[in-house]
Amino acid sequence: MFCVVLFSHQAIAARDNLVGGWKPINGGTTDPHIQKLAQFAVSEYNKQQGASFELVNLVKTEMQVVAGINYRLLLHAKLKSGSVDTFQAVVFESLKSELKLVSFVELD
Repeated sequence: MFCVVLFSHQAIAARDNLVGGWKPINGGTTDPHIQKLAQFAVSEYNKQQGASFELVNLVKTEMQVVAGINYRLLLHAKLKSGSVDTFQAVVFESLKSELKLVSFVELD
């Protein structure tokens, strides 16, 4: 008899981090999964606020293991006018890989 065990991105993160604390994500600014989360954050903010921002780049990424994972993303986004602003977004990814935009705040 044999057993196959699959580890999700979240399971590996939970193993490597203590619950509750924010930890930097090594290579997070270029990681395809984190890029997807940043795109989701900007898209969801646009839907909620009727805005038209476009993701420019990620500056800093952190994660917090809870009952799922919170991702804190420092990012640059621009309007169609070309104006670029800095935002901090928090995206929650549940254990079922469902995403929720927790916050999206413009920084000065």
